[in-house]
Amino acid sequence: MQKFDLNKLRVALLELQRERKVREFYYPKAIAEGKLTKREAEQRLEALDYAIEVLKEVIGLGANQDFTGR
Repeated sequence: MQKFDLNKLRVALLELQRERKVREFYYPKAIAEGKLTKREAEQRLEALDYAIEVLKEVIGLGANQDFTGR
């Protein structure tokens, strides 16, 4: 099994969490402008949620805990 750098995984998790918040904020505007459908936005957010969940499990935080970088 491949070994991963725990610090890099934590940074990746933090970046994914930030990206999700940004997208959650901007998607309603994109939907209103017709640049994105509501279903597409939901699928993209679900994909980010899944990636975040997987990284949390790999790091050992568990699905319900947030990593704040502190």
